[in-house]
Amino acid sequence: MKLNYLLFCDRADRTDEQKVILHGIIDGVLLDQEPSESSPKTLGSIGIGYEVLDPALKEVSDVGLKITDPNGKELFQAPSQVKKMADDGTPIEKITGIGNLPLTLTQLGIYKLSLSIDGVIVGETELSVSLRKK
Repeated sequence: MKLNYLLFCDRADRTDEQKVILHGIIDGVLLDQEPSESSPKTLGSIGIGYEVLDPALKEVSDVGLKITDPNGKELFQAPSQVKKMADDGTPIEKITGIGNLPLTLTQLGIYKLSLSIDGVIVGETELSVSLRKK
């Protein structure tokens, strides 16, 4: 199994031709003040994009996305099922996913995004949240 990409971005879209467009890939956020529980900083929608290649994927695969905060607290989890066969019966050797979801920043540090397929973590990526230098 090969993970081609797993990343955070400003927005993720799919065209009518099923091409994936990832706008504004990000790996860090700079804040003017430290976030707190009483005044959370929400990034609005954050894009998620991934692509996994594996000719041995089962006919139906369980795909899970999870985001955790710097303390390991789960902020978001999205399990889903993906068919390996196209509607016309053609085998599919890759799973791609995009989504736009809310992400609230409650503290500084490293937020993690992990992707699992059939219960096995196939990749992780990080989003660093820090204070802007004045």
